[in-house]
Amino acid sequence: MDLEFQGRVDLANLFLNTYLEQTGDYWGAALLPLYLSMRAYIRGNVNSLALKDPAISDTDKAGFLQRGKAYYHLAWDYTQRSQGRLFLMSGLSGSGKSSIARQLAQRVNALHLRSDAVRKHLSSTPLFQRGDTNGTFGSGIYTREMTAKTYDYLLELGLFLAQQGWTVILDAKYDRHDLRQSALAAATAAQLPIHFVQCTAPIEVLRDRLQKRTGDIADATADMLDAQIKAAEPFTAFEEAISTTLQTDRPLEPQLDALVAQMA
Repeated sequence: MDLEFQGRVDLANLFLNTYLEQTGDYWGAALLPLYLSMRAYIRGNVNSLALKDPAISDTDKAGFLQRGKAYYHLAWDYTQRSQGRLFLMSGLSGSGKSSIARQLAQRVNALHLRSDAVRKHLSSTPLFQRGDTNGTFGSGIYTREMTAKTYDYLLELGLFLAQQGWTVILDAKYDRHDLRQSALAAATAAQLPIHFVQCTAPIEVLRDRLQKRTGDIADATADMLDAQIKAAEPFTAFEEAISTTLQTDRPLEPQLDALVAQMA
């Protein structure tokens, strides 16, 4: 609330999404507008009380009055429910999905739900601990069953939060037709707008990024790219019609500007 009051919605969003990813307290975001409104109202009340203090000059009271009004307006704004919507990221490992999602979230004040974090929270695996066995992908928390559970839970969370009025970014590969269709069907049934964001870059760029990746919760390596390419299923004509492709080896600012403008 303090950051948003100071006009730094981007930093407030980064703080919130970092907290949610670290704690897994995604469901708690449903209560956030209530708590934000309460904190802003308290600040408005404190500033209003200063108007009755005889030790404060009229000049200073004018400042307290303006701040009090601003806090009360902010408290009211938090009670106004917005139209929720879903963004679904798609792309191979190393394509920049999470980086794009993080930047997009700050631009549109969205909740960023990353499958890498959701998978590890579901399996009680520390975020920065590898979830596979001896570097063997498809083992550990990367079995077919765990992947299905992760995507199901990711979508469940996204739908719930979007129905509360949040813009939600589901950050996963979404490389299979059935996964995309499940999300589309659920969003349609809930009357929620949905848009795909396809991230792409030359294969040599993806390999280089994955080989240099450090300090990230994702476990994918460059050795997995060939299998991912083989398994990926192309978008249908309908899916293409509700998607935007971002070339992540090119300047991102104009591409993100165009995406946000398109969604306005």
